[in-house]
Amino acid sequence: MRQFVLFSCVGVLGSISNLVCFYFLQLFGVQYILNACLCFCIAVSQNYILNSLLTFSYTICVRAYLLYVSVNIFGLGINLIVLFVCQKFMLSTLLAFITKNHAMLLFQALGIVCAMVSNFCLSKFFIFTKGGKQ
Repeated sequence: MRQFVLFSCVGVLGSISNLVCFYFLQLFGVQYILNACLCFCIAVSQNYILNSLLTFSYTICVRAYLLYVSVNIFGLGINLIVLFVCQKFMLSTLLAFITKNHAMLLFQALGIVCAMVSNFCLSKFFIFTKGGKQ
């Protein structure tokens, strides 16, 4: 349970980085799927370092980083599906209440939350195993 809480806290920091980046790139007109992918790259790198050091007490190494990125691509897939479905089916409804940029930011946040559980499970059981403990 402690690891999940720490993982979630690191995830919140990564989500903040992701959403701030997403918002600013959205203002510059970057297409939303490309935007989400760029923000993923920033957040996944930040999260790997913090989860290695804080959550799993794991030695930072290139192999583990590449594994971390690989399994988090599954989470990115979940994020992109949620983002696409929300944009496709919910955007027009929300535009009566909030701006498009804010709606897309909300959809991105929802996608991040949906991907978090799979990211934790894959990280805990496939990347941060006993072999790399400090």
